[in-house]
Amino acid sequence: MGIFVNHVHVFPEWLRPDGTIDQFRAVMDACGIDRASLWAPFSHRWAQGAAADQEPGAHNRWLAREVQHHPEFVGFGTVDPAEGAPLAAEQVREIAELGLRGIKLHPAAQRFRIDSPWVIQVCRAAANHRLLVDWHTGTHQHSLADSHPLLLDRVAEAVPDVTMVFEHVGGWSFYRDVVAVIQNHPPGASDGAAPGRLYAGITSVLDRNRREWYLGAAGLDELRWQLGEALLIYGTDFPYNRTEQITADIELIQGLSWPEEAKAAVLGGNLVRLLSTLR
Repeated sequence: MGIFVNHVHVFPEWLRPDGTIDQFRAVMDACGIDRASLWAPFSHRWAQGAAADQEPGAHNRWLAREVQHHPEFVGFGTVDPAEGAPLAAEQVREIAELGLRGIKLHPAAQRFRIDSPWVIQVCRAAANHRLLVDWHTGTHQHSLADSHPLLLDRVAEAVPDVTMVFEHVGGWSFYRDVVAVIQNHPPGASDGAAPGRLYAGITSVLDRNRREWYLGAAGLDELRWQLGEALLIYGTDFPYNRTEQITADIELIQGLSWPEEAKAAVLGGNLVRLLSTLR
């Protein structure tokens, strides 16, 4: 199956020259990565650039065009929480119609409260269109009252059929809170053979220099003990992590004293299975 990574931010060259798809292809070659989920820029970042198309959803349409004929990639869109933006349900519908497979939400970067009515609308629409919702969790210089990961418990309660990944697993500060949210929503009868609808994103948590996120190998062992390897998904956080860090992550995971099938699940097997259940 090879390595299938999640959490890859990509940009047009005019917006971030070191974050293009071609730049990431070089990382794939260096790290032995076979497939990846690529994420569209946030709408506020797109507006900072020199794009000729500044119509709502232009950032998602750009990504859809870029991944359309490349089976090694799946695309995730982003939604615009700004006042005056199209309704949440309309934005999500367009993301689905473009053939994208998920949505990235970042409460701090996009400046919204995790359990706001707008978020509930996004998640309900995502569930209806069978899209994965992928969250930033953890500190990020934003109000903790609005971005504390425990608020995700309310989202999971309000939209019990939405599938979500919690990136960074809350980081060093909120790791146990994110584990609690996942454990509080075990798989139900409607999930069939799926291990659950809430997943831990193993992203930027293996580099000790990332103190706010660091969990290390011991943290991965704890996550496997508490949640099982079937709920763990590795992500790169490119371009904020580059070849050296991503290579070190993959080597650390491959060097764990886990069964080979458990390590393969974290490095892509779980993401393949998850996306297949959302078709």
